Amino acid sequence: LNLIEQTSDDSFSFCVECSKGTYVRSLGRDIALKLSTFGHLTALRRTKCGFFCISDTILLENAKKMVYESRQQDSLLPVSTPLRDIAALAISAEDAVKLRLGQSLSPKKYDVSKHIGKIVAAFENDCLTALVRIDERKISPIRVFNLNF
Repeated sequence: LNLIEQTSDDSFSFCVECSKGTYVRSLGRDIALKLSTFGHLTALRRTKCGFFCISDTILLENAKKMVYESRQQDSLLPVSTPLRDIAALAISAEDAVKLRLGQSLSPKKYDVSKHIGKIVAAFENDCLTALVRIDERKISPIRVFNLNF
């Protein structure tokens, strides 16, 4: 918790770096209680969440212009970006087709023993194909992506 500035006699700006699950709005109340007074948040601005930072964002108006100028791919992150922290499974082109059709795969073809009971991102040639659930008998598609455009 860092004090950024005092904006008036009874108003302050803070910067907080916290973990997932922290109820940030309660901080205003808790700080006020420690000071034997009352308090609440008047604004809350998330500047970072996981891999995403506010400095990497695009204003909605600019995003609209990019679409009209067919430049949206210049600044968009791959759909797999938020999945960087889950396990990945490289699959064949043949199995990618099966997953896209909603079919399950045999786990015998892949080394998935350490992923039993987990959800994994399945990729064909670095292209996200599906999120799959792996068990002893099958690799089942949970969410399929058609990103070949």
